[in-house]
Amino acid sequence: IRIKVTERVAVAYVKLGGEIRALDQYGIAYRALDAAPKGLPEVRVEVADPRRRQQTLTAVASVVKAIKGAPLRADLQFISASSKDSVVLDLTRGRTVTWGSAGNAKRKLAVLSSLLQISAKQYDVSAPDQPTTRK
Repeated sequence: IRIKVTERVAVAYVKLGGEIRALDQYGIAYRALDAAPKGLPEVRVEVADPRRRQQTLTAVASVVKAIKGAPLRADLQFISASSKDSVVLDLTRGRTVTWGSAGNAKRKLAVLSSLLQISAKQYDVSAPDQPTTRK
């Protein structure tokens, strides 16, 4: 018998029930933390139903994984979502990115990289073949 143990690694953190918890790449809030960790984005999810909240956290974790290492990651302040299909990135300088669902992440990231060259307050890549901006 061979057993392989893989330690969970935090990709973000979330406040649930007044407690700060580490969030892994699968959206599992797995450990309570004493304080918000530096270098990890905050996830803000306002979903009461436990099943839907977990689906939303899974989607957000997938987006965090997709943007890891991307230049926009340095501008990321927090990520919010009210459902698995409504992920929003809050960037510095009052800018927001409507990401939508976790699907098609590579395409969304490529489109967003070009869109960020445009001076705007809102960027929408939820439908990456029809992106929009708004001042």
